[in-house]
Formats: sequence, C-alpha cells, structure tokens
Amino acid sequence: MLVKNYPSVWILDPYAPSQLPWKIIERIAGLRGKRSKNDADNRRRPELIINLMSSYLQRFSETQPEITSIALGRGESDWKSSFLQYKKEYGNVREAILRLYFDQLNNLYGRDPVFILVREITNRAVVYAMLLCSTNDAGYYLMLTRGLPQFREYQVEVWRKNAKKILLKRAIPSQKFIDDFLKIK
Repeated sequence: MLVKNYPSVWILDPYAPSQLPWKIIERIAGLRGKRSKNDADNRRRPELIINLMSSYLQRFSETQPEITSIALGRGESDWKSSFLQYKKEYGNVREAILRLYFDQLNNLYGRDPVFILVREITNRAVVYAMLLCSTNDAGYYLMLTRGLPQFREYQVEVWRKNAKKILLKRAIPSQKFIDDFLKIK
C-alpha cells in the first residue's frame, strides 16, 4: 500500500512510448503529499525519473500520431498545431516532441524536467531522453548542477568504453560466450 504523505521515487523505463500512457504519469504525479506534518497544502509530488524513448516518437510522430497521442494523453487535434510550431522553432521533430512532453510535465510539476539526451556509443543518434521531475527545489537544483555533469563524465569515461568492448566481442565470429557453454544439447 502506498501512503502518499511519504516521499517516493518512481523510475519508469518503458520499452516503447505506448507502454507508458500519459494517464499513468498523471496517476503517479497525483499522489500529492504534505512536505511536513504542519503543511496545510498537499504540494509534494513523487520524484519521477522517466526514460522516454524519444527516438521512437521522433520516427513515428507523423506517420503514427496515435502513439504520440497515447504518450501525451491528448488527441492529435490537441497537440498537432503546437508540434508544428515547435518543429519550426527548434528545427527538428525530436525537439518538438520533447517540448510537447515537457509542457505536459510542467503542467503537473510546475517546471520543466531536468533532462539529458542519452546517445548511442558513436555519440550521434539519440536513443532516449532521461527526465527527472521533482517539486523539491534542492533535489531539482542538485540534479541540474551536479547530477547531469557527473552523468556526462560517466558516459564518456566508463559507459562508452564498456559499450565498445561489448561490441568488439560481438564482432568476433569465433568468440564464445558463457551462454554458449550453458546450452544443453
């Protein structure tokens, strides 16, 4: 049982945007609690981390708008004009989709999420956007000023090197993996 007056952190990592309909985010963000015992308002919302598969929305927003509608919780007629305006303003579909999503989150949390674009190992294509939503000023500030720079450092120094090693191992056709030895014949 979830008691909404206790702080909570939600990590949402769907495989595809259709697996995270907007109504789920609204339900989670709706678990408003008090900041302290004496707080008369229920202002605190859960901390929310979302791995948004922005590449999927980017590729199919114009050919399969119903998926974008599910992700945004709005009918195509409600978001299409803003999408076209943002696409013109930012110069690409990904930025327009993210801006629409940020607008939705801003309506719930009162500010845009802190975010980082996570790229594939060649650092060209964006795979997903990692978003942090918080109503806590200190947490928001720390993630913005400390968390993102440290993530970028980790991405360059650790993650990319490990990902390249994994790709190299896969590239050698005679390479055997532990799974190969565990298969029952």
